[in-house]
Amino acid sequence: MRLTVLEHQHLFAPGRAFGQCHASTLTRRPDGSLFCAWFGGSQEGASDVCIYGALQSGERWSAPFLLASGDGEPCWNPVLYTRPDGRTLLYFKRGAP
Repeated sequence: MRLTVLEHQHLFAPGRAFGQCHASTLTRRPDGSLFCAWFGGSQEGASDVCIYGALQSGERWSAPFLLASGDGEPCWNPVLYTRPDGRTLLYFKRGAP
């Protein structure tokens, strides 16, 4: 199998709203675009950890945007799922580890 390397785009540029991030999830939308989500904050388990996302259109990604806040409790392990009817659902845990 041969891979094609596309132009590199870094979503997590300086000035982002989170210091650390991981546990990403990805789904394909009905229009063919991609939707990515992850949790991010000062550090895993901290009260400022929220769920962020970005949308891919063509070969470019949007700037990260806030999807869910725990209002002082950390958010964890997002999972995206696009239903057959086109609606995208976000599942995640909120609260202490």
